[in-house]
Amino acid sequence: MVSISVIMSVYKEPINWLRESVGSILSQTFTDFEFIIILDNPKYEEGLLYLREIESKDNRIKLFLNSENLGLTRSLNVGLREANGKYIARMDADDISLLDRFQKQFDFMEKHSDIIVCGGGITRIGGRNDDTFYEPDPENIFLYFTYPNPYLSPFAHPTVLIRRNVLELYNIRYNEEFITAQDYGLWNELIFKGKFSNLDQILLKYRTSDSQVSKRKGVDQIINTEIIVLDHIKRWLDINNIKVNEEINPYFLVKFLKRDSVCKQYNLKITAMVYGLLMNRKYRFWYAFGVFIFHPALEVSLKLKIKLLAKKVLKR
Repeated sequence: MVSISVIMSVYKEPINWLRESVGSILSQTFTDFEFIIILDNPKYEEGLLYLREIESKDNRIKLFLNSENLGLTRSLNVGLREANGKYIARMDADDISLLDRFQKQFDFMEKHSDIIVCGGGITRIGGRNDDTFYEPDPENIFLYFTYPNPYLSPFAHPTVLIRRNVLELYNIRYNEEFITAQDYGLWNELIFKGKFSNLDQILLKYRTSDSQVSKRKGVDQIINTEIIVLDHIKRWLDINNIKVNEEINPYFLVKFLKRDSVCKQYNLKITAMVYGLLMNRKYRFWYAFGVFIFHPALEVSLKLKIKLLAKKVLKR
């Protein structure tokens, strides 16, 4: 068994981007990995020629050709089925991993057996150039998973390293009902199975472009994320033996802050869930405004309240 199975789906990324991305994996200082590449576009001849060429030169590469376009979610599941590594590493065909990424993540996961997913920071390239770091503390990640903005993931998806035995034990895969936000759905499954963390270091150059799925399918992304946020809340309530006999909405959750002794110890988490639901398109400006005015005990800063209400006015 190899240490890491790297999973990448390729569609029609420019060949120079693809070469940079693949090269950044093959040049890693950590070398005990298999590189599973799924070509999800039978018509991408230039990409196919390149991938076959490098496959013939490096026996760590395992190339799979979809006979038809399956989409990113199903292609990633193809990769998961073929993986044999102790860990699963994600990589996108337009990003660039820093050369010591795998070594840093492997060392961290080997030292912290309670962590089941590890990500890291990114530096953006292509049109926007800045750095983003993600919360490293597992307790804070669990507490704030839907807060302050449920449309921001706890990870940069192409930076993650996941324990494969956890995926196998609970039969967890990407939800194929989601053609977007599939990563957010995966975190929703895994966060109740173990701890998340991020290295407080840049691990990857993340390319921003108009061709990204999140930009091309923005409405689908929002709808899917709203479904996942609600599912996350239902799972949390169920795990904490909180019976639900009515619609889950912000006012429903706020009631627990006053009447339920069990929930008082989870004040911040309930507040996070209220905020997460209010981000839903279903709840308009005056509804959100009313929640904040009539329930000032909600531990949301004035800055975040203004931010949410402004998004309601602008309809995101």
